[in-house]
Amino acid sequence: MGLFDRIFGSSAPSSIEQMMSVEKLNEVLGDSSKQPVVLYKHSNTCPSSFFSKREIEAVSDAFDGPIYEIVVQMARDVSNEIAGRFNIRHETPQVIIVVNGEATYHQSHGGIRREGILKELKPSVSRPD
Repeated sequence: MGLFDRIFGSSAPSSIEQMMSVEKLNEVLGDSSKQPVVLYKHSNTCPSSFFSKREIEAVSDAFDGPIYEIVVQMARDVSNEIAGRFNIRHETPQVIIVVNGEATYHQSHGGIRREGILKELKPSVSRPD
């Protein structure tokens, strides 16, 4: 549990699953051929991560697909694998959308916004507001 979760409490929806292994990442990337996958990397002690996590939670309220949380302090190897595989510089917080095994969208810090993520996920896979 991060500093901000200890202060404000964690309200992470159950639809956001923690990813702890490269094996799970490989499985998830294979599944991205069926539907888009959202990867959310963050630090559990970073103020920017605290605020972007609220945006990801809002996405989970509107998106029926999988959202995976990678806490870099607990899964550094997963974070490094994502950066290397997709040739996307590691930042935290960071959101990456994967479709058919390819990163189709990524944002970090203040660019992590519910509206932008849902737009990229397409209306066909999102629930109405």
